[in-house]
Amino acid sequence: MKLSHEQVDLIARYLESKGLFQFDIKYEVLDHMTLSIENAMSTKNMKFVDAFDEEQIKWKEELGPFQSWWLGDRIKGPKIVLVSYIRSIKRIYLKTLFTSLAVFTVAYLFLKALSFDQASFLPLVGVIYLFILVSMLVAYFGMNRQGVKTISASLFRYTMGYYGIWLLVFNPVFTKLYWIYQNDQFIATFLFIHIFLLCFSFNFIGLFMGHAKVLKINRKL
Repeated sequence: MKLSHEQVDLIARYLESKGLFQFDIKYEVLDHMTLSIENAMSTKNMKFVDAFDEEQIKWKEELGPFQSWWLGDRIKGPKIVLVSYIRSIKRIYLKTLFTSLAVFTVAYLFLKALSFDQASFLPLVGVIYLFILVSMLVAYFGMNRQGVKTISASLFRYTMGYYGIWLLVFNPVFTKLYWIYQNDQFIATFLFIHIFLLCFSFNFIGLFMGHAKVLKINRKL
């Protein structure tokens, strides 16, 4: 038995009342709940209200409030959303860490073997950091104007604040305190941090593309 548009809209509003606004997860849960309710109405001869109540019980834990030390106290929401955040964040940091280690190994050997004017290299890194920061802000405001919330857009927003601060703190144009050369000494730790920051920036491209993909699906519905 097919649900009416009004009944589907009622389920959607219920999900939003639980804090589920991210379109990608919301649509997936809405689809599961709709199919389950339709099946209960057909096979068990249940009324919509009873089948909907039964479905709410099934999803009570997944749609219930949840917090995690991975995300901090400021990020709250349904368990299904925050678990998705945590899964994505772990994947992002692990991918960035392994990529950074590989790049660091090559860069370390290269910089130790060759001598060059590091002073001319310093402003280039600073300009790259500023370019990344400006690009993130443009992408962020662009996603906001679209008015569609997604997991990717939410992760973009939550992550860019901390990352932007790191870009400013470690920007060698503003301070040489964390530059890889200190008093004519090469500091490998700072080299790794700079490489990690550069590698991490590519995650924002992935998040932006993920949001755009969901947005494309939304337009077709």
